[in-house]
Amino acid sequence: MTTVAVVAPSCKAGDDDLRGGIAVLEEEGFRVTVGPRSFEDRPHTPEEDALRARELEDAMLDPKVDAILCARGGYGVARLLDFVNWDRVAGCDKRFVGYSDITTLHGILAQRCPGVSRAYGPMAASGMVRSRSPRAGQLHRFLRGEVLGDILGEVAPGEARVLRPGRAEGTVAGGCLCLVVSTIGTPYQIDTAGKILILEDINEESRRVDRYLTQLFHAGMLTSAAAVVCGQTFCRTDEEDPMATQDEILRRYLDPLDVPVVMDVPIGHVDELLTIPLDRPAALEAGPDGAVFRFG
Repeated sequence: MTTVAVVAPSCKAGDDDLRGGIAVLEEEGFRVTVGPRSFEDRPHTPEEDALRARELEDAMLDPKVDAILCARGGYGVARLLDFVNWDRVAGCDKRFVGYSDITTLHGILAQRCPGVSRAYGPMAASGMVRSRSPRAGQLHRFLRGEVLGDILGEVAPGEARVLRPGRAEGTVAGGCLCLVVSTIGTPYQIDTAGKILILEDINEESRRVDRYLTQLFHAGMLTSAAAVVCGQTFCRTDEEDPMATQDEILRRYLDPLDVPVVMDVPIGHVDELLTIPLDRPAALEAGPDGAVFRFG
């Protein structure tokens, strides 16, 4: 039986949402342990940051734990980084899942704990986990250490759009756009060179999305990627006086790239999100009939 440790390195999840997600995971055959901070409020104090860092460390070092699943995203991960003893957990080889604010944690785990198998995917309090969505099966398979194959196989025809056709192979990096940008110039900067870059966000003003993409471009993080896969929800739809539509902004930066580009993929901040392994070999094939995103 696979043992999953639920931890809360970011914000506190709703109690009922988290309990519901844990109950479903247990019904799916997982043994679930829950970190003591998962049901505690998150005062953003150094003392609380240290406690949550220790909770993460303990889960990473627990020999009975096979996988670590974040309770939810929100805000707070960056505050933990200086409180984690990275030398102590460097040899961790567990599986790890989270998205949104967890992007920052993915970035440092890639550098300091390369043995951790990570995925950008749904978290314990996610509605799709509680509702037993068929797409949650990808999460369950990843937590058990199974091969996912083509993760776009469950995406309805027309749900994802090919902007630039082509084929690319490489490992996968990225996550929430604003957080990928926030790592630039830090020791935890996400490496996009030769990678299949995934990007998504939620409820940003259009000018901010334009600014983030400009910064990625100036940092060489777009032009060095082997391919780009974009999510569905970057900009607010009700913003006053938008500078451009989401589609126009994304096309402005991605269409000139000489690499495959797929848009409107259900990544991150959507109701039914995919589970996307990070820093593991993958192949992306994008053509007139759609796209295949395969992990072997």
